[in-house]
Amino acid sequence: MARVARLSLALAALLLGTTAPLPAQETAPALAPAAPAAESDAPPLRLAERLELAAMHTLSEARDGAADELDALAAWNLAGNLPVRDGFARPLPLPLQVRIGAADLSDLSARRVGGGWLAPVPAGGHAWGTSIHVAASRRLRAELHGVQLPPGSRLWVWGERDEPVAFGLELLAPDGNLWTPSVEGPTIHLELLLPETEGPGEASFEVARVLESFELDAEGRPTPYPTFLAKADESCLRDAACTGDGTVSGITVWRRAIARLNYVKDSASYLCTGGLLNTTTSSFVPYLLTANHCFASQASASSLEAHWDYIAPSCGGPWPSLGSLSRSNGSTLLASNAGSDFTFVRLNSIPGSRAFLGWNANAGAVSNGAALYRLSHPLGYALAYSRSLAWSPSVTCTGLPTGQFLYSDPQPELGYGATFGGSSGSPVILAGGYVVGQLYGRCGTNTSEPCFAGPDYSVVDGRFATTFPSISGYLNPSAPPAPCTRNAETACLLSNRFEVKASWRTSSGSGTAKVMSFGGQRTESDQSVFYYFFDAANFEIGVKVLNGCGINNRFWIFFSGLTNQEVTVTVRDTQTGAVKTYSNPMGTYPTTVGDTSALPCP
Repeated sequence: MARVARLSLALAALLLGTTAPLPAQETAPALAPAAPAAESDAPPLRLAERLELAAMHTLSEARDGAADELDALAAWNLAGNLPVRDGFARPLPLPLQVRIGAADLSDLSARRVGGGWLAPVPAGGHAWGTSIHVAASRRLRAELHGVQLPPGSRLWVWGERDEPVAFGLELLAPDGNLWTPSVEGPTIHLELLLPETEGPGEASFEVARVLESFELDAEGRPTPYPTFLAKADESCLRDAACTGDGTVSGITVWRRAIARLNYVKDSASYLCTGGLLNTTTSSFVPYLLTANHCFASQASASSLEAHWDYIAPSCGGPWPSLGSLSRSNGSTLLASNAGSDFTFVRLNSIPGSRAFLGWNANAGAVSNGAALYRLSHPLGYALAYSRSLAWSPSVTCTGLPTGQFLYSDPQPELGYGATFGGSSGSPVILAGGYVVGQLYGRCGTNTSEPCFAGPDYSVVDGRFATTFPSISGYLNPSAPPAPCTRNAETACLLSNRFEVKASWRTSSGSGTAKVMSFGGQRTESDQSVFYYFFDAANFEIGVKVLNGCGINNRFWIFFSGLTNQEVTVTVRDTQTGAVKTYSNPMGTYPTTVGDTSALPCP
C-alpha cells in the first residue's frame, strides 16, 4: 500500500509570513528563518581508532546469519502489510555488560571494561568506547538496554562514511532502553563521555542487539535478496526534483516540511513519511503529523529518526546519501488514534529553514474533484511527487467511513505519480499548502500494483477535520479547547472535563475502541469507562480519571486491560487542551498504569 502527496502554497505568504486573520479551523503555511549556528558538541575521542583496534564485536552477513529474518521481512512487505519494514534487530554473540563504577574511574590507564575500552579524558572525565561490525551491512543502530547514566553524560555514534552524531538521554524510551541514531556502513562505533563529577559518576547499560536496515526493491524485498522474483513496476514513481513551482506553486518550499521517517517497533525497523504543521501563532514548534498505523507508542516515538531534504539535487540526478543529510532524533508522542489513522509528535529538534505546512480542519474543506498533492518517501526512496483528485467512490474500504477518511483517484496512468509502502503518513495537501489529511493506504481492485488504477481504486487518507479536535490545543493554542462530545467511541469523565478515547491494532487490522453497554446502559461513570474492540460483550480495557488536586495538585489517570493487542489510550483535558497518551505494545499484556502526576490542576 502507498501514499501520494502534493503541496501547494502561496509562496509570497510563505516568504513574507503575513496573512489575514484566519478562522480557528484553518491556518496558513509558513517558512521558519534559518536557525542560528548551534554550539557543536566536543568530538569523541575515537578510542578504537586511537588504540588501533579492529571492530571488537562482529556478526556475519545477514544472508548467512539471519536468513529467516530476511525471509520474514520480505514476506511481510510482499503481503502488502503496512507499515513497510526495512530492517530487524540481531543479537550479539555475547552481550556487552557495561558497568563503570568508582573504582574504574579512579584508574588512569586505558583498559578493557564491559566489552569496550575505558580511558581518562585530558580535559577531565572518562570515555568508554566500542565498535560492532556486521558484514555487508548498509545501516546500523545499536540498542542500549537498562540505561543509567550520570547527569552531563554524552554519547556518540558514527560509521565508516559519516561524521559522529551526538545524543543523550533525550532518546530514552519509557522502558529505560535507547536506540542510537543510525550510521552508514558495516561498522558502528559507540562512545560514551562520563564527565568529571563530585559524585560517583557511575554508569551502567547493556548492548545486546544491533538493528540492520536494508534498501528495498519496488515490492519491498531487501536487497540483495537471495530469492529471485520478478521486479514490480515502479514506472509511476515521479521524482519530486522534476516538479517545480511552475507546476505546483510553492512546492519547492513544501519539500522542506517533509521528512523520511525510520523508527523501531517490536524489534523491527519501519519506514514512513511525516510533515511539519504550522500553528495559528506561527511559533515554529516542531510538531509532526504521520499515521497511527506507522506507530502509536512513546517507545517508537523515542526511536524516531527523521531525515530532511532527501531529494535529488536536480531532475533525474543521483540521490544524496542519508549520512549527508540533516536529521532529527527522537520525539515526544502527543496524540494518536486509529479513528482517523493519525499520530502527532513533537520532535526533539529540527534543522533551520524548515517549512511548516498550513492546515484546514473544516469538514467541507475538500470538494469532489479537488486536486490533492503529496510529497512522500515511497519505500524509503528519495522524495517523490504525486497528485490525485478527491471523489466519492462507488466502493469504500471496510472500516474506513468517508466521514473519517478522504478518498481520491490517483490516476497514475496520466503521469500523476503514485505511492508505495513508506509513503504512509505523508500529508495530503490542497492548493495553497493546506493539509487535509495523511495517507492511510489504498483500496479497490488490484491494490498490490500501485501503478494500476481501476474504476474502483482509491487512495485513502485520514481526514484532518476528524483529527483536529485531538490536537487543536497544540496547533491553535490561543483558542479554547473543544468540549468533550460523548459518543460510541468517546467517554467524558469528571463532569465532562476529560475526553477519553482508545484505539487498537492487531496483526491484521486496526480500529477505534467502543464504550461498552450492558442492558442498554453505558459502562461509564463520572470517573471510569470500559471499552471493547470486536465483541460488544467482551471487556478489553478500562480507564479511570481521578481528581487528586487536594493531594498533589494533579489529576490522576489509571489504565489497565485484558488483551495482548496494541492499545493506545488518549486522555484530553478540555479546559487546558493538555493531552496524555498511554500505549501497550502488541504481544504483551498490559500492566496497570497508575499515573498520579498525569495532568496539572488549575
